[in-house]
Amino acid sequence: MSYVARLNDVRRVPLYRSSFALMLTTGFNGILGFAYWVLAARLYPAKAVGIGAGAISAMTLVSSLGWIGLQYVLLRFVPVAGGAQTRLVRLTYATAIAIGLASAGVFMAGFAHLAGLGVLTDSPWTVLLFAAAIALWIVFSLQDPVLISLHRAGWVPIENATFGAIKAVLLVVLAGSASAWAIFGAWVLGLIGLVVVINVALFGKFLKREREVSPRLPSRRQLVRFAAGHHFVAVTAAIPDSLVSLLVLSLMPGAANAYYYSAWAVSFSFRLLAVNMSSALVVEGALAEAKVRSLVRQVSRLALVVVIPLVVFVVLLAGPIMRAFGTEYDHAANLLRLFAIALIPFTIVNFVIAVERIRQRVGPALLIAGASTVATIGLDLWLIPSAGLSGAGMGWLVGQTLGAVIAIWVALRGDSGTPPEGTEGWRFSMGEIWRRAVGGSVRFARPALELGDSAGGGPGTATGGELES
Repeated sequence: MSYVARLNDVRRVPLYRSSFALMLTTGFNGILGFAYWVLAARLYPAKAVGIGAGAISAMTLVSSLGWIGLQYVLLRFVPVAGGAQTRLVRLTYATAIAIGLASAGVFMAGFAHLAGLGVLTDSPWTVLLFAAAIALWIVFSLQDPVLISLHRAGWVPIENATFGAIKAVLLVVLAGSASAWAIFGAWVLGLIGLVVVINVALFGKFLKREREVSPRLPSRRQLVRFAAGHHFVAVTAAIPDSLVSLLVLSLMPGAANAYYYSAWAVSFSFRLLAVNMSSALVVEGALAEAKVRSLVRQVSRLALVVVIPLVVFVVLLAGPIMRAFGTEYDHAANLLRLFAIALIPFTIVNFVIAVERIRQRVGPALLIAGASTVATIGLDLWLIPSAGLSGAGMGWLVGQTLGAVIAIWVALRGDSGTPPEGTEGWRFSMGEIWRRAVGGSVRFARPALELGDSAGGGPGTATGGELES
C-alpha cells in the first residue's frame, strides 16, 4: 500500500481524523500565539506586557471556573444526546456563563488588587469590559468541544487561526497607546465575530433537532453528578496555569511576569496537543465504549510519534525560541525547557483522566488532578522567591510527574467498583498499552500505521457516522 493510501486509511479513523485537525489547531495556536507575544514584547514596554499578560491570565482563570469542566459534559454526552443536543448545549452555555460571572464578581471584589491588577476595577466601564470578556471567552472556549463532539473538528483550526490573526492585527493597530489595556483589548475584540459565526452554524445547522434521534443519556442525576464532579476536576487541574502567573506577578518584579508568561504561552501551545488528543479520545470513547482499550492504544501511538520529538526540539532550542521575544527574554529559556520536559507526564495524566471521563468516574480523576495542583502551587510558593523563574518551572515539572505516577497507579489498579456498561474490559496493564503503542508508533513513522480495530471502519465509525452530514 502506498504512503498516500495509508494516510487516507488513517484519515478514515475518527480518532485520528479529529486528532490531526486538533494538532493543526495546536500548530496554528502555537505559531500565532508566539507571534502575538513577540509583537507585544517588541511593541510595548515590558511592564505593560506584564500587566496585560496578568489581565489575560486573570480572565482565563476566572472564565475557566465557568467552562473548563463543563466542556467534558459536551465531549462526553453531545455525541449520544440525539435530539437533545441543542438543549444540552444551551444549558451548558448558560450554566458556564453564570458561574463565570459570579466568579468574576468575587475576583474583582477581593483579589484583583492583591494580584496587582487594580486596573481592572478602576471604573464601572473596566469592570463591565472584564465581565463581557469573561462571557465571550466562555462561549468561545465551549464552542470548540461542541464542534469536536459533532465530528466537526475541521472547523476548529480555521476558527483558531482566524482568531490568532485578528488579535495580532489588533495588537499592532493599538500599539500607539503602549498600554496594558491595548494588549488585553486586542485579545478580547478578536473573539466577537468568531463567537457569532460559529454559533450561528452550530444552532442553525449542525446540532440535531428535537425528535430527530432518540438520546442515549444517563439520568438527570447522573448527568449533574458527572458535570459537577468533572468540572471540579478540571478547575483543580487548571489552577496552576493562571495562578502561577499571578504568583510571579506578586512575588517578582513586574517585568518577570512578561518573561514567565511568554514561556508559558509557548509551552501551553504544545501542551494543547495532549489536551486535544484526550478530547478526541473522550468523544470516540463515548461512541464506542467497548473499544476503549483499542482507542487508548491508538492515541498513545500518535502521542509517542508527536510528543517525544517535540520535547527534544524545545529543550535543544529553548534559548533561540525565547530570544525571539527579545534578548532579555533569554532569562526564561531554562523555564521553557522545564515546561517541555513536563509535557511527557502531562500527556500521561490527560490520557488516564480521559478514560475516567469515558467511564463516568470522578474520584480517581480528582485524586490525580488534586495531587498535581497542590504539589505545583506548594513548590512554587517555596521556590519562586529563592529560584525565580526556574523555580516556577521546577514546581510544574514535579507536580506533573507526581500526577503521572498516580495516574499510572490508577491505570494499573484497573476497575474498582462497577463501571458503566461496555467498559468492564478496560482493566489493563500500563506496560502492555505502552509496549503496543511503541510498536505501533514505529510503524506509524514509516508510515505503515497499524489501525487496530479500524478494518471495519475504525472505532466509533459505525455509531459516529450518523453525526456527520
